[in-house]
Amino acid sequence: MLYIKRKKNESIVIDGVIEIIVSHIESGQVKLGFQLLSDTKPTILRKELFDKIKSENETAVQISPEAAALLFSAEEN
Repeated sequence: MLYIKRKKNESIVIDGVIEIIVSHIESGQVKLGFQLLSDTKPTILRKELFDKIKSENETAVQISPEAAALLFSAEEN
């Protein structure tokens, strides 16, 4: 993990594509601004939403032994 200290109105740039700006600091909360520096359109998600999507995707690709048997028997025919 990388830790970087930034003050209000300071920023960091990731891969020359995204600039993250510290826009506001108050009562233990930090507001960040994200500026795209190129035409790329990266997906930006809150971590808890990313984790939920990842979990749902992992569940969706799980296959039961019965379904696997049906798939493999269909390939043999």
